[in-house]
Amino acid sequence: MGAVALPKGKAPVGENFSQAQQGRYSYDSPYHSRTVRTELEQRYGKQNVKSSTVPPSNGKNVKLANQSHPKTGVPFDSKGFPNFEKHVKYDTKLDIQEFRSKSSTGQMRLATKDLAEAIRKGQVRKSSFNTEQLRAIEKGESKIPDYTWHHHQDTGRMQLVPEKSHHDTGHIGWEAMNKGR
Repeated sequence: MGAVALPKGKAPVGENFSQAQQGRYSYDSPYHSRTVRTELEQRYGKQNVKSSTVPPSNGKNVKLANQSHPKTGVPFDSKGFPNFEKHVKYDTKLDIQEFRSKSSTGQMRLATKDLAEAIRKGQVRKSSFNTEQLRAIEKGESKIPDYTWHHHQDTGRMQLVPEKSHHDTGHIGWEAMNKGR
């Protein structure tokens, strides 16, 4: 494996980082991922730190961590991800390998097919949806009228939420997080 190119004056994270952090973190103190990311960004530059679990501090509405969105009232968790639980019409966890093999649109189709199966099995009431929505669900479409599939930050988890609530609650997307942006 070749050497990693780092900005001038920056050193790779290695034993020196571990040794330097030993005095700061212990098993007695809670791990705070936001703090660790901030420290890494300060040391190596924001553009050089990628994470698929902690959004960048300048990510869309990440500043709303532990607060509610001022327009929609949707709460944000401690990392700055929206919590649509009160708006969710259907929540599913898809097979991760199959999920990762699909495009965003393909992932939404998988979620719709999962919803259709849940309706067929009687796990979700058919009466929860209108005729137009049921038609889209039965066809396995990526888009269900008046709703959208929210890519939850947990890979493979999809939540069917009202399109307006999702749109009006600006947030960093799963795709950006998955790519470490």
